Amino acid sequence: MAGTQVHPVWKKLWNLKVPAKCVTCPAQVEDLRHVLFTCSRAKAVWSALGAGELIAQSLALDRAGSAVLEDLLAGDHASKIYMTPVTFGELCAVACWYIWWERRQLMHGEPIPPPDTTAFSIQALVMNYVRSYSKQSGIQRLGWQKPPEGMQKLNVDASFIEDKEEGATGAVIRDASGLFVRASNSCIPIVYDATMAEAMALWNGIQFAKSLGCSNLLISSDSLEVVQEMNSDSWPSPAAAIYIDCVEALKEFGKVITEHCPGEANQVAHELARIARDDPPNVWLDNPPNFLIPLLVDNVTLI
Repeated sequence: MAGTQVHPVWKKLWNLKVPAKCVTCPAQVEDLRHVLFTCSRAKAVWSALGAGELIAQSLALDRAGSAVLEDLLAGDHASKIYMTPVTFGELCAVACWYIWWERRQLMHGEPIPPPDTTAFSIQALVMNYVRSYSKQSGIQRLGWQKPPEGMQKLNVDASFIEDKEEGATGAVIRDASGLFVRASNSCIPIVYDATMAEAMALWNGIQFAKSLGCSNLLISSDSLEVVQEMNSDSWPSPAAAIYIDCVEALKEFGKVITEHCPGEANQVAHELARIARDDPPNVWLDNPPNFLIPLLVDNVTLI
């Protein structure tokens, strides 16, 4: 815009020298526009972020990469909320940096993750950055915790509708980096109390992990009764038969730990169970459904 002074940082970014050939796709000519927006790898990352359409709109005009970048960071949509409290402009700033950084990794012969994993890392990074400037910022104490190295974490939860005597279960598996691995939910047509529903959630989660070939497993539930029963030598509970089956099933795994967690740390499994009450049961492999992404990102933020 006329009379607007451009910050020196953007001048340096726009004038960066890039190789003549792209390191991630067959393109023979590479410039800033290609590196950050039109390269097949960059487009896949923007798509995984749910911003592919907006990027395409900004690219519709035949203009240089610096102009596209300025539009994304200072245009009309820059101040719109992408994922509370992150704005689209903040997301774009971090995403551009991250795409450039991964490109540098490739140039040095280092591997980079799939676009969906990159998108998740960008979301977690920008969420941490934005929250760090909040007046209410502070280290989370009761949030989801990563499992130890070499283990996967299975969170399970149940939903119970007393007047209908029915319920639903949810299970999500994540690795030691906090990355999504798999998730599932299911309905329980007939169940008489919340205790039985929670026991069924544990059983379904164990069977889900078994079907995926999981070995070392950290099982986390916000039902204290479930954890106490699984760490007991006797089962006075009405759900005793289910717990016995769970114990037997876990003998086929390697190392297994069962822990209690606060509800705040079990929000993803809780949401899966809640959704199963109204929508058909489902299984998600590798890529999480959109309704889970804000919760998954929130789980791996520190602030």
